[in-house]
Amino acid sequence: HAGHVEVAAGDPPAHRVGDDGGDMGGRGRDHPRIPELADSAGIGRYRTTVDLPYDWTSSHGAHLELGQVSDTARVTVNGVAAPPLDRLHQVVDVGSLLRRGRNVIEVEVAVPLVNRLRVTQPAVFGAVARQDHGLVGPVRLVPYAQATVG
Repeated sequence: HAGHVEVAAGDPPAHRVGDDGGDMGGRGRDHPRIPELADSAGIGRYRTTVDLPYDWTSSHGAHLELGQVSDTARVTVNGVAAPPLDRLHQVVDVGSLLRRGRNVIEVEVAVPLVNRLRVTQPAVFGAVARQDHGLVGPVRLVPYAQATVG
């Protein structure tokens, strides 16, 4: 499903981008490629919903594969924090947090301050290159099933 991305920052205030920037079902766009967010700093939030079938049970689960993430990230599912991510392997088991029906998955990504400082303090930071940041992906929710053997 398509979602949205939002960057909460002190100056300028929070920016929201609609469906084109926040689709966590495929390849996203890093914030510098979204004109409204190019020189922002703060926390980027990517949110989407996933509808799981009626027969989804506790024997089912899923790994959330984030793909390329430029900076640190954390995941919540239905408002509950998922286990911490390993920066070298951006995959988290969200199976215990999913339920049948509608699920809200949110990924928060730190947006580096230097991008904003390039604009607000150009005499000091103007020569610094804009840093890539955001959830680039591809993002995949990969289901699995658990069964007792023996």
